[in-house]
Parts: sequence; structure tokens; C-alpha cells
Amino acid sequence: MNRERAIKLLPVIRAFADGKEVEWRDNDLYKEWQTGAQEPTFDEPSNEWRIKPEPREFWINIYGDGYEPCVHPTLQSAEEECSPARKEVIKVREVME
Repeated sequence: MNRERAIKLLPVIRAFADGKEVEWRDNDLYKEWQTGAQEPTFDEPSNEWRIKPEPREFWINIYGDGYEPCVHPTLQSAEEECSPARKEVIKVREVME
């Protein structure tokens, strides 16, 4: 492993050490990211590594009477910035496959 590769992999190795899930793909064999590495080996040059992305979450205020839905990054924001015309608030979580 050269210095450039070590610098690139350092955040992934640190995340793995902190208990986060990491993913890899062998650029010669797989196009899809693979998970479940219990003892990852970072020395294979054809492997590409990344920290598994976290699903995004956001909240949508749904209104009646012709108002457009409004997207908020937090529930607190959705609650604070709603009008009396709000019918409901929906939590959306991204599905990661």
C-alpha cells in the first residue's frame, strides 16, 4: 500500500474502528457495493472501500386548501414552521439498497 492509498483509506479504517459499517467492491468483479466485512483487508489494490452511507431523513408538512407541501430537515423545523392549515407531518426515510 502506498502513502496515497493509505491517506484515502484512513477515514474508512477510522470509521470501521469506531464501529461503523464499511462497504467494498472489487472493481474487477463487482459493480455493486458489498457489505458484511468482519475483518476487512485494505491491501487489495483492486478493492474500493467506503463508509456505508446513512439513510437520509426529512419531514414533510402536508397542507390542505391548495398549499404546497413543505420539506424540513428536522421534526423541530417542521413543527416550528407550520401554519394552521397543516393537515399532517410525514417522516420520510430513504431506503438504501
